[in-house]
Amino acid sequence: MPITYFLVTDGRTVLSESSKQNKTSSFIINKIIPKLNKETCILAHEDSYIYVRYFNRKYLYCIATKDIKQRICWLLINEISQLVTIDDVSLKQKLAYYNNPDNDKIQKLQSEVNRVKDTMVDNLDKIMDTSEILFHLVETTGDLSIEASYFHKNANKLKWSMRKRLIMIIMAGIVVTVIVLSIIIIVLAVYFSK
Repeated sequence: MPITYFLVTDGRTVLSESSKQNKTSSFIINKIIPKLNKETCILAHEDSYIYVRYFNRKYLYCIATKDIKQRICWLLINEISQLVTIDDVSLKQKLAYYNNPDNDKIQKLQSEVNRVKDTMVDNLDKIMDTSEILFHLVETTGDLSIEASYFHKNANKLKWSMRKRLIMIIMAGIVVTVIVLSIIIIVLAVYFSK
């Protein structure tokens, strides 16, 4: 749990405490309070921070690990400072609420922003992939268009070449037929003239 301990005191007696730790509460009351002069501050101690607020003749102490956001500790302190009376059960419920990361609206919003950002990055990656595919398709289409144009030119040349050949074959056939008929006519004319 990020918030490990909470104490509400008037400087002499414990008004409310998140867990009964006589050594901790007596240390705070006897050693820390006399040095603070009724000020709001953050104290660092090994792997924890101690958040202190003096409000309405009460000291509010919140001990939390260094991995918790400071604003959460200050929100808890502010909420408890607004209460007229606080008992240990209510204090424990507030502590449980603020220790639950699902109750942090800013963290939820940040998670949602991160999720949207990840979705946008994925979408941009997909767009980039699609644009690469489209670029490749445009390039391939251009190549195919050039090849189709070249094929069309060659097909027209081949068509005219085949027509010329057909005309030549027909003309050669006509010439051969005329020659053969001429020979037949000459042979028949010589045969019948005798």
